[in-house]
Amino acid sequence: MALGTNLTVRKKLIYSFLALTAFLGIASALAAGFLLRRAQTTAMHVKATSLSEMLSQAVVPNLAKDEQTASGATERALEFLKGDGDASMDAVVVVQNGRAVAEFSQKFVDDPRLEAFSMAAPIATGQTEYT
Repeated sequence: MALGTNLTVRKKLIYSFLALTAFLGIASALAAGFLLRRAQTTAMHVKATSLSEMLSQAVVPNLAKDEQTASGATERALEFLKGDGDASMDAVVVVQNGRAVAEFSQKFVDDPRLEAFSMAAPIATGQTEYT
């Protein structure tokens, strides 16, 4: 015997409203999770872009000075990122003649996948995001 054959119209309506409510509740929870994750990812991209632009303006003069005197000014400028919980590593990448070289790098977490010299290579080709 099928489920809907011996139910009254009132019960059919109640069950269909309950099923629709459950479906919409699950769909909205999934959509909210997806949208929250996308907003967090976008915020991290915006933060990374602003940090790199700000630090590049602070590091470029120091890098030229370090090449002449080895004063350590570049490392001191990069100390700004040490307290940031979102940063795992910082590096100064110099691109010359189509070749990218990580001049200075610091790791803030012990992760063997983070290696500045191999991560610097795609920057010479214009890739600026890692997945």
